[in-house]
Amino acid sequence: MKRSARRAIAVCLVVAAAGVAASAPGKANFHPVPPVLVIHSAAPGGALGTILLQNDEATDVTVASITRAPSCDPEVTATVAQGPPFDVLAGSGVPLTIHCSGTPLTGMKRCLFHVNDGTGAPYFDAEGVCEYGQMPSLGPGSGSLDFGDVPVGGTATISTTVHNNSPTTVTQLFFQTTDLGDNFKIGMPCNPDARECDAAISGVSMGSDASFVVKCTPQSAGMHVASLWVASNTSQYVAPPILLSCNGVTTTGPVLSLTGSPIDIGPIEVISGAGSGAVHLRNAGGGTLRIKSVQITGATATDWTYVASGQCSGALPPQCDLAAGQALDLGVTFDPSAIGTRDASLLVQYFDTADRSTTVPLRGVGLGATLSLVGGATAIDFGVVPLNITSQVTFQLANDGNRALTTVTLGGAPSGPFTLTPSGMTSIAQNSTATITAACRPTSVGTFTTTFTANAPDAFMSPPISIAATCQGTTMAVYANPTTIALGEVRTLTTPAATPLMILGTSPVQVTGIALETKSDQLSVTASLGTTPVAAQLRVTPTEDGDLANAILVSSSAGTLRIPITGKVVTADFTIPPVTSLGTFCVNASTPASTLALRSTGTATVRLGAPRMDSASSAFDLALSSPASYPAMLAPGGQARISITPKRQAFPGGQHDEIVWSTDVANRTEERTMVSAQFVADGGAIAPSSLAFGKVPIHIDPRMPQSVTLQNCDTTPIMIDDPEISAPFTIDSPNFPRLLAPNETATFSVGFHPTDVGTYAQTMVIRSMQLAQPLAVELTGEGVNGGGDGDAGLGNGLDPKSFYGCSGCSSHAPGGGLVIGLACAAALRRRRRRGC
Repeated sequence: MKRSARRAIAVCLVVAAAGVAASAPGKANFHPVPPVLVIHSAAPGGALGTILLQNDEATDVTVASITRAPSCDPEVTATVAQGPPFDVLAGSGVPLTIHCSGTPLTGMKRCLFHVNDGTGAPYFDAEGVCEYGQMPSLGPGSGSLDFGDVPVGGTATISTTVHNNSPTTVTQLFFQTTDLGDNFKIGMPCNPDARECDAAISGVSMGSDASFVVKCTPQSAGMHVASLWVASNTSQYVAPPILLSCNGVTTTGPVLSLTGSPIDIGPIEVISGAGSGAVHLRNAGGGTLRIKSVQITGATATDWTYVASGQCSGALPPQCDLAAGQALDLGVTFDPSAIGTRDASLLVQYFDTADRSTTVPLRGVGLGATLSLVGGATAIDFGVVPLNITSQVTFQLANDGNRALTTVTLGGAPSGPFTLTPSGMTSIAQNSTATITAACRPTSVGTFTTTFTANAPDAFMSPPISIAATCQGTTMAVYANPTTIALGEVRTLTTPAATPLMILGTSPVQVTGIALETKSDQLSVTASLGTTPVAAQLRVTPTEDGDLANAILVSSSAGTLRIPITGKVVTADFTIPPVTSLGTFCVNASTPASTLALRSTGTATVRLGAPRMDSASSAFDLALSSPASYPAMLAPGGQARISITPKRQAFPGGQHDEIVWSTDVANRTEERTMVSAQFVADGGAIAPSSLAFGKVPIHIDPRMPQSVTLQNCDTTPIMIDDPEISAPFTIDSPNFPRLLAPNETATFSVGFHPTDVGTYAQTMVIRSMQLAQPLAVELTGEGVNGGGDGDAGLGNGLDPKSFYGCSGCSSHAPGGGLVIGLACAAALRRRRRRGC
């Protein structure tokens, strides 16, 4: 079975984990003890712990498999002594041993394990967490946090601290709660709120405090308790963990309870993989909760689909009404169409006592490799080569993906006097190049030809590479070293070093002339004529883009020798947004990510260093999207994307920093983008401040929308007018929030539906009598004939084309109306992707 198929089987099992597990007949009392196990590891050999798979049923239970969530950290593994498969006898338990790697680490590593029945449906999930640290020197501000009575669906917040008692500076905190039901979450510095997270913080030195926020968000009535574990990137940890408690109080009105957010699928093979996750929606109150719509939004939304099951099935709308206690499961499938980060959002719009919305972050990475020929030269002319003399030319193959290519097959046919080194099979590491040496060693007079090939069946959107080669074997007394000159890419506005050339003879030969075969303003050759050996030089004066294909003709007493020249003059150039605003945000509220990009606009291949924030204590988090690692080579027209997120802030004001882009482009080795975000403590906020839809084919409907988030930062409600927006831009949500309660966040979707070719730009304005200034978002898009280019994002002149991407070649079926079984079957089959 293929590795990707095994992965598809594993991830498919979690599609409807909440709904299927809840409906498994007679297994309500089969459960993990504890559901979340945190193991502290301080020894080089690692550590072990046990989760008991406890069967309190009246009958035996058979566990057919235990699978790992795709986002699991490799340091956390699990074993069962007798299987699986194995039986858990009635009234007994079977230990699941959690293993923590002994590698010296700090912080936390996690894995969610799915304990499955014979059909592949999970009975339940259990999580193993490894906390690494040598010093229990993080002192908690309080050893226990009691939130008291909290209405189901409400939120209670407590701010607390940890004290750094070590002579080190903490720049990252790791949080873990032992409650799988989302009854407790960490607010700032986690972004968004989460029951577990790794969060960067401003440096906290010895004797100082790091503050954080803990929230009780009860999903059901009754007493809820958990432990909060905290560790740092400096091998410190809180011991013992902080105790959490709150009492969920029943409400008479409808309340949306949502568990399973965020969905983190992790890396999935682009060519033949798919991954799945699930969120569980339930009316935890009384009355009727109406789910009005479910949309997937974002620039990579087409990589994600969902299937509803439970109280309603298929796609929403039409609306789904949930009476008290009724539930709806959303099984989400991730089928990446490109390599790199492919995050999106699941937007749920509902009505309890007013129109509201909530979003579930969807996180996934397209995993794959590519195979390309650096420079693009598809011919090699070895020139005139004396018998039994080897002439060599090198070329490079590149893998711009985020995993290694291990099955690159190299060959040449007919073989004749030609060889490749390495030969047969080779590999190329992720985001790397491999140098291949082609050689000709003729043993007889004549002209020989071959075709060198390189092929990797598991390379994404990478057709086989063919390089035509010629070589002329000769007994002529004069020859050159090298026999051919391959200049490759020569950049304009540079002064490349001269290429040396030696004219040799098997016996003394008189060289009477050396000249270019075709006159060129960008090539010149000089030499001192006389008896062999004769030294010559080829110089390039790169003034404009163009092909340098030519030859050097050597006149001698032994005849005329031709030395072929290949190469091209190219220009290195790129664009970045010089300034961008990410939007306005409420203090203490979570902040969404935006996408920025550097695009190669010249004809040269550009070498990039890793983008970074200018300030070491930046108010922004930068994450690499594609490529996933650096240094990287960016082909002409390619794009390198990053994700930029403002860190949550506790105080109002503006935050500014610069993104530093590193390139090998002359006079532009370091370029900067100024980024800003504004935090407010009252009034309204909107993010992002601009949306770029890129090139979209006309008359294509529907276009996957992008999200805009509104926040009420005030202590009083805000009444909102209809947005001022005109075609071809539209509000794609079925309802727009007219009322925002204090501290409420609402998300709606904006679409771009062009019917005519052309460039469109407008400002969407949102007004309210309670706001001193209207909220505004700049919208841009271009209607085109044909396929468009996908992956649009934040505005400010960004091109929407992905670093590696293909518009319309994802293998998943459109829409969300398939049953879960078909979605799983789709994940298991091997898909063939078509190039675009």
